[in-house]
Amino acid sequence: MDTDSFEEQLREGEERLARGQAAEALSCLQRCVELRPVDARARLSLGQALSESGRDAEALGQLEQAIALDASQVRGHIRLGNVLRALSRTGEAVESYGRALELRPADPFILSNLGNAWLDLGESGRAIDCYRQSLAIYPDAPATHSNLIFALQYDSRISREEIAIAHREWGERFGGELAEPAERPEYDGRRPLRVGFLSADFRYHPVGRMASAVWQHLDWERVTPIVYDNSSDETPTKQRYRGLVERWHNIAGQLDAEVVQLIRSDRLDVLLDFSGHTSGNRLGVLAQKAAPVQATLFGYPNTTGLSAVDYRITDAVADPVGMESLYVERLHRLPRTAWVYGPPDTSPKPGTLPSLEGKPFTFGCLNNP
Repeated sequence: MDTDSFEEQLREGEERLARGQAAEALSCLQRCVELRPVDARARLSLGQALSESGRDAEALGQLEQAIALDASQVRGHIRLGNVLRALSRTGEAVESYGRALELRPADPFILSNLGNAWLDLGESGRAIDCYRQSLAIYPDAPATHSNLIFALQYDSRISREEIAIAHREWGERFGGELAEPAERPEYDGRRPLRVGFLSADFRYHPVGRMASAVWQHLDWERVTPIVYDNSSDETPTKQRYRGLVERWHNIAGQLDAEVVQLIRSDRLDVLLDFSGHTSGNRLGVLAQKAAPVQATLFGYPNTTGLSAVDYRITDAVADPVGMESLYVERLHRLPRTAWVYGPPDTSPKPGTLPSLEGKPFTFGCLNNP
């Protein structure tokens, strides 16, 4: 066995992972596992790289082997829980996070992950308890605060006013002082508007299907679409979406200041956020006023809590007149509906209504539990 080669490949692979270059890390880490199949750390890192490359089913096997080789790896149980969640094996994810907590009791980040899993299962009360325990240990955690206020919206005992206050508190705590806004390019109507799209969900996801429907119908003589993608996975769907826009930046793993500089160098007129407080958001970028006009839409059903975000694009059904006090942003209601999406390619054609043929009328409901 070439020990020097193993250590060099492992170091290079983990450095690439730390830079958000999961796909580039794979060859190094696969070589490590070939050189030393019983090394738990190598299999753990390979599992992480596979997961971040959108290959969760393969990642699962590597992570299970890593834990079998060394069950004391806290990170192994955490990453296994994350992959199980991604594969919709959420009950098993709860068990993995539980084992991680046994090894490292009262860890705020494990508690936050456990809260995420409980929320996936529709157990909003348990999720809220986990987030609050986590924040009691480590309050300076914007992502956990975001998870908490997201979960509050699933608890019918909590009023919209209380939820609005929680969002404002988040903005005041983590938004900081309003930064000097980006320089606004002169616009005379004779050039295309430069519009940025920011999210971690520009993939096979409702946000991706909604945004792609918009991109397909943009008039490039009037709008130049530029994407800021905060996910590192590469999928055929994402590759197809790339062809619908002028420029596609992968910002996963970059610091907020780096992303702000990138966005400002693109000289946007408007930046559209599709995440709000959902997973993978870049609210820290929005807080620094990366673009002269910033708006949020679709991906989150509430305010960001940030005074740096100027508008929420919505409609009169989602946000009826009179709801303005619940939002930090100004509400810009589109005349009909604010959100459309492209159906999956394999969707069947709509059929006739069964009720018109004398069958019982059936209501359907598709949403998070």
